[in-house]
Amino acid sequence: MFFLGFKKTLGKDDYFIEDQTPQEKLLRLCNYLDDEKISYVLSQTCLKLLSNLKEIIRINQLIRDKAWDFKQGEYDKDEYRKFVEFVSSKIKRKLKDHQLKAAYHLYLVKNGANFSVPGSGKTSVVLTVYEKLKQEGLANVIYVVGPPACFEPWQTEFKLTLGRDP
Repeated sequence: MFFLGFKKTLGKDDYFIEDQTPQEKLLRLCNYLDDEKISYVLSQTCLKLLSNLKEIIRINQLIRDKAWDFKQGEYDKDEYRKFVEFVSSKIKRKLKDHQLKAAYHLYLVKNGANFSVPGSGKTSVVLTVYEKLKQEGLANVIYVVGPPACFEPWQTEFKLTLGRDP
C-alpha cells in the first residue's frame, strides 16, 4: 500500500496517509479500488465527503478552464466589459491595461500570486479585486501580512486606489 501513499505506523498494525484531507484520502482510495475493480460499500458519511470533494474538484476545474481561456484570449467579452465598467465606476485609480487584465484574471481564479517588478501596480490590482469581491458580498475584510515597513504604503495605496481610508 505504500505506493498509494499509505505508510505503516511504526510498531502498530495501522496505516496512514500524510498531508491529505480525509476527503482526499478517501478519493484516492476509491480511485484505486475502482481501477482495480474491487467492490466496496461506503457509508453515508463517506458518500457525502466524496460527493463534496468531487464538486469542489469540478468547480476548481471550471475556474482553471475559465482563467486559461482568458489567458488565451478566448473569454466572455461581455463579462470582461462588465468588470472593466465596475473598475471605471468604483475604483478611483485608473488601472492600465495590463493591470486590468491581471485584476480580471485574479478575479476569475479567486486566488493567486503576482511577483512583478516594484511599481507595476500589484497592490492596486489586489485592492481592485478585493473591492469587486466586497461589492459582491464575497469578501468583507482584507488582511495584509508583511514587515512593518509595508503597512504605510498599503494604507496609502488603499486610499489612492479605493478613494477611502482602510
